[in-house]
Amino acid sequence: MPVFDQHTVFDQHTVFDQHTLAIDVGNSRVKYGLFVPAADNVLPQCREFFAADVGQEFPWPLLRSWLAGCGERVESRIAGANPRVVDYLLHEWPEDWAAPTVIQSADQCMIECRVPAPQKVGIDRILNAIAANAIRDPRSAAIVIDSGTATTVDSISADGAFLGGAILPGFRLSSLALNRYTALLPQVSTRDLADQDIAAIGRDTLEAIRSGLQWGQLGAVKELVARQSLELRTSDKHPVQVFVTGGGGPQLSPHLGNSVHLPYLPMLGLILAPGC
Repeated sequence: MPVFDQHTVFDQHTVFDQHTLAIDVGNSRVKYGLFVPAADNVLPQCREFFAADVGQEFPWPLLRSWLAGCGERVESRIAGANPRVVDYLLHEWPEDWAAPTVIQSADQCMIECRVPAPQKVGIDRILNAIAANAIRDPRSAAIVIDSGTATTVDSISADGAFLGGAILPGFRLSSLALNRYTALLPQVSTRDLADQDIAAIGRDTLEAIRSGLQWGQLGAVKELVARQSLELRTSDKHPVQVFVTGGGGPQLSPHLGNSVHLPYLPMLGLILAPGC
């Protein structure tokens, strides 16, 4: 499986020359990353990373320790799919810190969205597209798989436009639904899916649920990638590039052929979003 090259050249007309605190507010978790400049105009690199469940206290002491050695050239950016938590984060923002840039819609990001209502597209999907445009071969279209509370499979055209995609329940949501809407099925922790040797034939209820979650999710994602690739109508010379991110990424990417696993893709898009 290809590995993300931290020295991939960012060939758009953007100069990244400062430290940036990126905060990605998801439905289940809040992710924090400190990104630092890299030499030769390559993509910024993630120096620090931390994630916490929604509802936990914001880790202000930890973030202060990250920023202590960064000097004055520090910017903070916030975006996410959970507006309520974004609002609460802004309410609790330390008074002695500069106000963060908040990215809430595609209108702020200067990326073409070829969908009827761009303003209704989740900002996390837009940021993934921006990051994919910075990484992909400019001659190739791309598909981004983001496996979180929901799993999204989105297409980006070879000329860099967000085209839309598909949304389906992610690992945790699927497990929760099986438990909540049946009388006897237990909830299986998504941590139990870290084992890549999950048997397709489960010999008890727990194993059967694990099989359904792992291989059912993978099968759905593979089918969506195949069908979206056909609709993108790319040539064999410049095949579609597939990027995988999100908490469920490690469970999916090893089974997706030439996909590239990018753990911090939405935060990278948050930093690189033009016009913000």
